[in-house]
Amino acid sequence: MSSSRSLPSRRSFGSILLGVWVVLPNSISEADDSAAKPPKDQPLSVLAPYVGYEWHVDAKWASGQPLRARNVYEWGMGKKPVRVRTYVQGPKGEYQRYETYYCHDAKTGTIRSWGLNAAGARSEGMVRVEGRRLHFEGEPTAGEPPLFQWIERLDEMRFRWRAEVEKDGKRVRLIDAVYLRRPIGSQRSAPLAKDFGSGPLKIIVREVGGKTAYEIDGKRLSLEEVEKGMRKRIEARTREDRASGRKPKTAENGSPLTSLEVHVRSSRDVPYASVTKVLEVCTRLGVYRVGISQLPSKTKTEP
Repeated sequence: MSSSRSLPSRRSFGSILLGVWVVLPNSISEADDSAAKPPKDQPLSVLAPYVGYEWHVDAKWASGQPLRARNVYEWGMGKKPVRVRTYVQGPKGEYQRYETYYCHDAKTGTIRSWGLNAAGARSEGMVRVEGRRLHFEGEPTAGEPPLFQWIERLDEMRFRWRAEVEKDGKRVRLIDAVYLRRPIGSQRSAPLAKDFGSGPLKIIVREVGGKTAYEIDGKRLSLEEVEKGMRKRIEARTREDRASGRKPKTAENGSPLTSLEVHVRSSRDVPYASVTKVLEVCTRLGVYRVGISQLPSKTKTEP
């Protein structure tokens, strides 16, 4: 959902994706206790990998309309429920669109969801676990066709979301997108890669001679050297902030964030696991913004 284009829809569909209500086009207008894991036998442990972070998506609906949103996952009281806040980019900027709670229903032994959207509409649903895939099921709004959606963790930094609607006895895809993990409060308005100027630290990830190579300012480095370089830049930015009197950035939970921005660009032949390693460093160091894009296919690297 872009700040420059209209939103896909505002009539609630009834089902919720961990805080993101799927809506049809053209309908109505880190360092805090929340990241602590619950006991493994806790019914909501299947949601634990998502908690303590916010997850960003920058994709398009099947109709071509853009979707830009972030979900913030936190434990509720006593680490019993999971609370999810969803923010989307609208024509006038980012706003909170949904708030959802996931709880264990002891009577049925299932995970249930209760949520509200910005218009005050309420929705209930159930989570069905199938390996690493979580299916979200609920009663559709009167007059709307059935909705089918699921998410599946790809690795520590990503999960895939797919939503389909039933039409004329067949399932039609609404969206198939990937969410990326960020520290909570690190990126209130997720910028596109093209929005990055000369300020961010640019890290290039390539495959050279069958091995992954990282580059900063044209210099080939190991991942450990990349992290060391990032730490030095963070220290330099911190000194600049103090000298200029700029107020340090903080996450929503009050923990400090660095003022460093990072843009990761990778060649098409690079395994995503190699990019994930850079993202993990960014998360660990509290990087304020992270952008990801691919190098042009014509870019070549000499061994």
